[in-house]
Amino acid sequence: MKPFKVSIIVPVYNVEKYLSACLESLAAQTLEEVEIVAVNDGSTDGSLAVLKQFKDRYPEKLFIYTTENHGVSHARNLGFSKARGEFVWFVDSDDYVEPDACELLYHKAITDGNDLVLFRYYNVDGVSGKRKEFDISHYNQNFKISDKPYELPAISPYPWIKFIKYELFEGLAFPEGIRFEDLPVAYLLAVRASSIGVVNECLYNYRKNIGFLSSLNSSTLDVKKAIIYLKENIERLGFGDTYREELDFVAVRHFLYRFWKLLTNYETGKKALKLQLVNELFDYIEREIPGWRDNHYVKYSLPGHISRMLYLYGSREEMLRFVENCDGMKANEQKAWLREYKSAHEAELSYRPSDRISREKEARDAYEKAYAGGETDGKQIFLESGSGLGMDLGIRALLLYLTQEKKEYHIILSLRKNVQRLADFPEKDARITLVEPETKEYGKALAASRYLVADSPLPYYMKKKDTQCFILLCGSSLYPLTVTNSRLGSADTGLWQHSMFLADYLYFPDEIIRRNYIKDCKIQEICMTPYFVGKAPEEKSHGNSERRMEIRKALGMKDEQQIIMCCPQPLGENIPGALQAYRSLVSGLYQLDCELGDGQTVYLWMNWENDLDFSRFTHILPMPDKYEFFDFASACDVFISDYHPGLVYLAGRGKKTIQFLCDGDSCKKDTGFLLMMGERGILQCDNVPELVRLLNDRNIPASVPDAEEENRNPFGTAQEFLKAVLDGKEPEGLLAPEATGCPRVLCYAGGRLSEKRKEELRALAADSAGKNIWIAFNEFQNADMGRSLSHIVPGCLLLPLKPYSKDDILFFGRKECRKYLRNAAFDEVVITSTDYVEILKAILPPWLVKKGRNLQKKGRKILQKCKLIFQKP
Repeated sequence: MKPFKVSIIVPVYNVEKYLSACLESLAAQTLEEVEIVAVNDGSTDGSLAVLKQFKDRYPEKLFIYTTENHGVSHARNLGFSKARGEFVWFVDSDDYVEPDACELLYHKAITDGNDLVLFRYYNVDGVSGKRKEFDISHYNQNFKISDKPYELPAISPYPWIKFIKYELFEGLAFPEGIRFEDLPVAYLLAVRASSIGVVNECLYNYRKNIGFLSSLNSSTLDVKKAIIYLKENIERLGFGDTYREELDFVAVRHFLYRFWKLLTNYETGKKALKLQLVNELFDYIEREIPGWRDNHYVKYSLPGHISRMLYLYGSREEMLRFVENCDGMKANEQKAWLREYKSAHEAELSYRPSDRISREKEARDAYEKAYAGGETDGKQIFLESGSGLGMDLGIRALLLYLTQEKKEYHIILSLRKNVQRLADFPEKDARITLVEPETKEYGKALAASRYLVADSPLPYYMKKKDTQCFILLCGSSLYPLTVTNSRLGSADTGLWQHSMFLADYLYFPDEIIRRNYIKDCKIQEICMTPYFVGKAPEEKSHGNSERRMEIRKALGMKDEQQIIMCCPQPLGENIPGALQAYRSLVSGLYQLDCELGDGQTVYLWMNWENDLDFSRFTHILPMPDKYEFFDFASACDVFISDYHPGLVYLAGRGKKTIQFLCDGDSCKKDTGFLLMMGERGILQCDNVPELVRLLNDRNIPASVPDAEEENRNPFGTAQEFLKAVLDGKEPEGLLAPEATGCPRVLCYAGGRLSEKRKEELRALAADSAGKNIWIAFNEFQNADMGRSLSHIVPGCLLLPLKPYSKDDILFFGRKECRKYLRNAAFDEVVITSTDYVEILKAILPPWLVKKGRNLQKKGRKILQKCKLIFQKP
C-alpha cells in the first residue's frame, strides 16, 4: 500500500513571486495523506530559498529535488519518478488550488472507480488577481473515450486540471526539449483511461498572462512537434484509426489557435518567425490532413471566434498577407487594418441590419407604392405562417376552413420556395396564390389585401391601412423564446412588438399562453390591442392509430423500434450568432448519433437551408418529404424540439415530448414559456447524455393529455373568430387589456450610448422607483444596445425600433411613431436622444404640441439639455 493518497508534483523555475501562495494552498489541503514533490529546475532567483523555508515548516509533507535547468517536462517526469501516492496531480508553481481539492478529487476517484478525474478551474488575472470561472465541456460522467469518442476533442491539454491514477501515467512521459509538452500527454491519458470522472467544481486557480503562451518565440513552432509526438504514440497504442477524425481536429484547432494569437501580437522584429509559423503549420496540414475542411468537428465544433474567421485562419495566402501588411504596425494601426479587413470579408458571416434592409428593399418598395396608390381588395386574404418558413396548424386549419366555407375569397399564401410543397394542401385550388417573402408580389399583396392573418410578425416596414384588418395568432408559434434566450438578439422582439401594437386583434389558444406572450414580448401594461382567448386548432387525423401504423409500415419501422422525431428551430434570422447556433446543433446531433442504439431511429426535420450530410449518421435520417409535419410526428414515439409549437400541441395529446436546448447555458430559465413547458409535462434537458437518458428510460410516462374542459372555450375556435370578422361582426368574447395603474414611462434613447447618456439613464432609473420603464432605441443602428441597456437600467423593458432606411433613422417622425407604437399607452415620456427635433415632434403629448407654437426653437434648447420629462398637468 502506498504511503500517500496523493502526490502533488510541482516543477519550480524562477517563480519566487508566486511560489509561497502555491505551497501554502498545497500544505493547507484538508486531505491528510498528501505529499508535495517539488522539483527545483535550476532556479536562479529565490525560489529554492522559499522551498527550504516551507521544508522547515512541513518536513513530513514537502520533498525537494534539485536539478540543472532542463525544462518543465524533465521536472515533471522526475517528480513522477519520485512520487509515492495512489494518484498524482501536476500543479504549476505560479498557480494555487482550493483547500478541499484533493479530498474531493480523491473521494470521487475512489467512489466511482475513476483513473482520471477532470474538473473546472478559475482564470486568475495575472495583474489584478480577479478570478473568473472557466467551465468544462463534458456532460458525461464515468465514461470511456472508446464509448464516447466525441469527448476526446473536449479534453483540455492542461495537465493541472487532471487528477491521475498513478498506474495510468506509468509508461508515459512528457516529451522533453519542446513546448506544448502537455498537449500529447492529455490525450494519451484520455484514450488509456478505463473510466473518466468529472467534478463540476472550480478547484484550481490558473494565473493568466504569465509565461510563454502570451508572447511569440521560436518555441511556438513546437506545437507541430507536439502533434507529431501525440499521433506517433497514439499509433503505438493502436488507436490511430479509431480516433483519426478526433485527433485531426485537435491538430487543426491548435494550429488555428496559433494563427488567432498572431492577431493580438504586436511584437516588432518577428516577421520572419511569423511567416515561418504560418508556412510550417500549413505544410503539415496540407500534407497530413488534406481534407481537413470536411472534418465534421472542424465544420461544427470550432469555437465561434475561430469559425467566424476561417476565411483568414484557414488560408495560407490570407495569413501571409496579414503578416506582410501588418509587420511593423503599432497596435492601434494593426487593429484598424483588421477591422477594415473583417468588414470586407464578413458580409455573410455576421448580423448586419443593413443587409436585411437591402434584402427586403424590393418587397418594401412594392409595398410603399401599393400602399400609396391603390385600394384594398375586400375579397383578398393574406396568410402567413412562421415568416414564410412553414405552415403550422393554426394557419393550416384556417386555410382549410376558407377553401371549404368562404369560397368567395381569394387567398394569398406566403411561403418560401423551399417549403412551397406544403401548399399542396388543399391541392391545386385556383383561389390560392403563392408568393415568396422579400419579393415584389409579396409587398403588393401585403398592401392590397383587406384581411391579414399571421402567426408570426409581419415585416417591419408594414404600416397597415385603416381599411385593413390584421389578426395575429399568438400561440401556434413559440418564436419569442428564440429571442428571449438568445445571447445577443433583440431584433425579433421588436418585430413581435410592432405586429402586436399594429394588430386589430390578438388571438391566443389559452390564457396561460397569452400571459407568457405578453411577458416575453415585454408589452404588459402598454399594449392595448383587443384580444381573444379561443381554442387550439384540432386535426382529427393526427394520432389516429390506423394512420400511425400505416406510416410506420411504409417506412419499415418495427413495433419494438423507438421512432423519434427531432425538429430544431433556427434562431431568428435577425439574431446575431444564428450560424454558430446551427453549428452547435449539428455538433449535438453527432453526439446523439454516437449514443443511440440499434433499436432507435431519429427523423430530422429542419425548415431552413443547410448543408447537413446525412451519410455521416448511423441513426439519423431526414423526415420523408411526402408526409405532412404533424401527421408524421403523430406516428413517432417521441417528439424533440427546442421551440417548435409541436411541443405544446403533441404534449397536449399524450405524446412523449422533450424540449432539448443544446445551448442551454445561455438560456434565461425564468421565461414564461420555459416554465410553462414543465407545467405541461414536457421533459426538459440541455445536453445530449441527459437527452439519451430520457429517451432510454421507458418508465418515464408520456405527457398527460389536456383535460377536455381545459380546451373547451365558450367563444369557439380560430375559424369561428375569423368568420365573425369576415361577416363584419365583432367576435363574441373579445376582451380589452387592463392596466394595473402603475405609471408607465417611455424613454427614447436613440441609437448610440455615450457615457453621458448612460449616466442620464441611470439617473432616470433612480428617479423612477415604482414605475415601469420602457426604453426605445434604434436596433438597426446598434444591434447590441439592448444588452447594454439591460445592465444600465436593471428591470427595464425594451422597445427595439426599426426605421426602415438609413434616411429615416434620424427622422423618427409622426408616421414612424404611429407605426411602431400605434396603440401603446404611456404616462410619461423621456427623451435622452439629441438626434433631431423630429423626435420631439413625434413623441410630445398632443396637449403640449398645441401649446408649443415655437416648437422648433424651443425643441432645440430642450434637446440640448439631453433630458426632459413631459407629464400631463
